[in-house]
Amino acid sequence: MCKMKKTLSLLLACLLLCLPLSSCLSHIEDTNGADDTSLVTLTDADIVKKTTSSITSSMIKKRVNGSCTVKVGKLSGVTDIETLTSDGDDVLTWTATLSSGNLRLCLVRDGEIVAELETDGNEHSLKLEEKGKYLLRAAGESAGFVIDFATDAKIKLDSMSCQKGNNVIYCL
Repeated sequence: MCKMKKTLSLLLACLLLCLPLSSCLSHIEDTNGADDTSLVTLTDADIVKKTTSSITSSMIKKRVNGSCTVKVGKLSGVTDIETLTSDGDDVLTWTATLSSGNLRLCLVRDGEIVAELETDGNEHSLKLEEKGKYLLRAAGESAGFVIDFATDAKIKLDSMSCQKGNNVIYCL
């Protein structure tokens, strides 16, 4: 009986400790409404940090030859979508659609935002004129979105779990 009381006490203590920690793992709420998709909580300083932090629900990345599709159910925080290495004359073409929340898609180079990518559902393109490494980053506050992009630049496979088959690479 004494052993059972100790076990229950220990279990209760663990639950009480875990409850405050679980609140740290919640999505950033979209506080400015559906019509305003600008970021409220996240700043440029968050976007250009060397290390990123985010909570993501249902992120699927599919690569076919030089193009890539990324579907995100819900993103809160900042995450790297892709690392691109340009020879200085590459072109990035994309179509991005925001379905919920707030979102900024940016190209970051040498710790600075060098371009912001539109999320209006139309096709856009941008010449990567500077030679070097670019980070395609997403900053979201409960953001659901899809981005399709293609580039001539070299794409570095990230640390996601990837499988290759029939010239298609699926990353989860």
